[in-house]
Amino acid sequence: MLGAGGLTGQAFHGGVLRALAAETGWDPRSAAHIVGTSAGSSVGAYLRAGLSAADYAAMKSGLPLSAEGEALSSRHGVAGDWWTKEGGWSWPQLPDRRLLSRFVREPHRVRPEAVLAVMVPAGRIDTETWTGAMRDLFGPTWSPDPFWICAVRVDDARRVVFGR
Repeated sequence: MLGAGGLTGQAFHGGVLRALAAETGWDPRSAAHIVGTSAGSSVGAYLRAGLSAADYAAMKSGLPLSAEGEALSSRHGVAGDWWTKEGGWSWPQLPDRRLLSRFVREPHRVRPEAVLAVMVPAGRIDTETWTGAMRDLFGPTWSPDPFWICAVRVDDARRVVFGR
């Protein structure tokens, strides 16, 4: 299970996974299941694409990759621009009326933090450029090995698991 944390979380996961592999001999790519959310989903994608923990940590640290890592990363598309913001801040959006209705009818079945989470304004950095670069690793198919990405569906604040 790989959690969130943005670019810092990705670097943290890289260091932890590299240390686990070095100290135990276990290869995180061989995990029966990889489950991730946010930063953890990108780490999981690299693992399922075949990048070793050592190469992932090297990539995040700007260090040279192994020959195997270089061969894999050469298939990676051009990474997006994570620094140029597009547009201005948007106001928080109101939750979907079905979610609000469910919250009023069955407040014990809707987590208040989930309602707040779906109201967060859209980000100002387009993640499609990163997604497109990752798509070059896999092509149009999902990983053949169990790889689950956890998210919250905006219209009803329910947890969803992609790839399950």
